[in-house]
Amino acid sequence: MDQKHQLIIYPNSILRKKTEDIKEITPSFLNFIEKMKEVCLDKKGLGIAAPQVNESLSVFVSPMTGTHMKTKDPLYAKESKDWSVFVNPKITKYSQEAVGYEEGCLSLPKLYHTIFRPKTIEVSYQDLELKTHTKVLTHWFARLFLHEYDHLQGILFTDYILGKISNGFDQQSDLEDKIRISQALMAFENR
Repeated sequence: MDQKHQLIIYPNSILRKKTEDIKEITPSFLNFIEKMKEVCLDKKGLGIAAPQVNESLSVFVSPMTGTHMKTKDPLYAKESKDWSVFVNPKITKYSQEAVGYEEGCLSLPKLYHTIFRPKTIEVSYQDLELKTHTKVLTHWFARLFLHEYDHLQGILFTDYILGKISNGFDQQSDLEDKIRISQALMAFENR
């Protein structure tokens, strides 16, 4: 792995920057996608966005490919060539039903908290040929998409807990949660 494309840890400023859309697919971009997959695999992540690998580009990748219809468990690709790649993603609809699950982030190691997010979303994105697709995502796959999409907007999951941003759902965070998260972020900043 080259030095530039390592996992970026908070408080690196690239994590707070809104990303740029991808206008063309080049060999260097395809190479970068493979580097993203390598970092995600190495860190045992469920997904990773370009800013987390030091590029301010509107793309994220995941070994997750869907949600099992009966169990609602995530489905995963068997090979990296089958990973989900979302180029220039957009969220077009949100369900009004919220689901809370514990989230973490590769860029905020060992920090976890329950986040309430929409159960279902409708999205549009481009593939590696810049063809546009639309999908309805539910449960874990919707949560993954929302978490990684936030990275492309310069948002971290801790922003919801601290009330810096709202997704329209009560995060059910008390003062103790906010203090714990604030202290953890300060510890990252003082490294």
